[in-house]
Amino acid sequence: MEKKKVEDMSEYLIPRFVINTGGERIGETIGMDGQRVILKKDSNFYSVPVSVLDERHGELIIEKDLDWEKAKILGERWRKKSFIVGKV
Repeated sequence: MEKKKVEDMSEYLIPRFVINTGGERIGETIGMDGQRVILKKDSNFYSVPVSVLDERHGELIIEKDLDWEKAKILGERWRKKSFIVGKV
């Protein structure tokens, strides 16, 4: 399988599903925060470094170990600064 390293997320800014090596969907891209990609799964937000993403056959894949607890904390921090609840 041909694989390419993800270095520039600008071509991936359309929401895309992210899968693990087993092919299981682990979230959907919804934004960027510097060199981190924001994923949403159910009602949770995760902030993961671009460096853990690879692309294969048009799919984004996380093949590296990731501290999901830290990713969730950073994702929640991003959500709080990005969304102002109750403001129109």
